[in-house]
Amino acid sequence: MTQKIVEMKRRSDKDWQHSSGSTMFVFEITVDDGLTGYANARSETPWYNVGSEVNATVRSNHNGENTLKVDKPEFANAPQNAMQPNKSFLGTSSDTDHSIVASWAIDHAMKWPQANKSIDSVRETAKELMELQHELKVHHKSKFP
Repeated sequence: MTQKIVEMKRRSDKDWQHSSGSTMFVFEITVDDGLTGYANARSETPWYNVGSEVNATVRSNHNGENTLKVDKPEFANAPQNAMQPNKSFLGTSSDTDHSIVASWAIDHAMKWPQANKSIDSVRETAKELMELQHELKVHHKSKFP
């Protein structure tokens, strides 16, 4: 729901230090539907001001004081997982595990000291390493990658 900021007051007494080291600037905001609370901004001059259209929601409430999340109205209907990375390309867990083991085996086979190293010898060494890893995993029922 789009709201309009009707009151906005800088509250420097509530500024705080983010774990990244940057200062979070606090503003007390009231929107036209009566919602009031504190909003954090990374700048002393945030993108919003009195008269700005926003989507303000209560993020939390401590001792009767609301902490607000202030978004641009165009983001109000965005799906909650819109910013989540797409992991579908990874396939199943066993596919991923196999890829990790194969990558590990090839890397170590390339580093393995061999006289007259060739692609075929690297391939054979990598296969042997993968077989050894599988044997150890099955034999010890452990969680090797």
